Amino acid sequence: MLTSTFPLHQVAEGRVFARAAPNGLTLVFGVVQAPADAPFERVVMARLNSHLWLDLGHPRENKSIYPYGRVHDLQECDVSSLLTTINFRKHVLPDAFDVFVRKTHMHHEDPAKRWVIVAGVAPGPLSAVPTEGLYELGPSSLSFTGVSQGSYPGTTPSIILRDPLWGPGGLYGLATSMDPEVYEQVIKQSRERPLYRDLKFERFLKIYGEDRQLPMVYTREELEAHEAHVAGIVRELVDSEFDDRAGQSDQEAPKG
Repeated sequence: MLTSTFPLHQVAEGRVFARAAPNGLTLVFGVVQAPADAPFERVVMARLNSHLWLDLGHPRENKSIYPYGRVHDLQECDVSSLLTTINFRKHVLPDAFDVFVRKTHMHHEDPAKRWVIVAGVAPGPLSAVPTEGLYELGPSSLSFTGVSQGSYPGTTPSIILRDPLWGPGGLYGLATSMDPEVYEQVIKQSRERPLYRDLKFERFLKIYGEDRQLPMVYTREELEAHEAHVAGIVRELVDSEFDDRAGQSDQEAPKG
């Protein structure tokens, strides 16, 4: 436990991705271990040096996080949107910055802990992460994993969180970086809107099958199997549409 003006929580396990942004800013996002009673959907101060420290005892007031709209709207934002929407503060200490804390679908074997998303913007470079890319948070130090920003050119933070790099052993990906409960509501509502019905998409879902859906948290093997399954369905739909058009052309052709 680090003692400064306030006691901070030391993150014992997890990974964060550091990326340079315009105007000298640094984006920091990832999945880390936190107490189950941490303040979720809130912004807290963090420090990143040899460890990641979170000031979980002093979350910011919601009205100061998102002064331009309803705070509830943030729950429907993915991490990429959060990083460009929230009013992040500047801090005096060079290793200090604000992060947003959010629950994930990832299960933790210890009921007193959770796997959470942290996402924030530092006002300048961070000496603890000199190379852009993925870092491992261990009990003794912070270390570069060898996965660099060069592996993800033009890729948004939300997409990087979908790649199996996170959680225990860095083996899992997240299907969404939205608030888990809100995500379920949004998906349910979107599928119930008759004005937005897409017959091709409904046909895709029927072929896809409920038993083949990608789980909310998955391994690389599960992701690759899912992508292969989807590619096969797309080929089937394209071939079927081509056959339908060919059949229509034959019917419309003038008889000699």
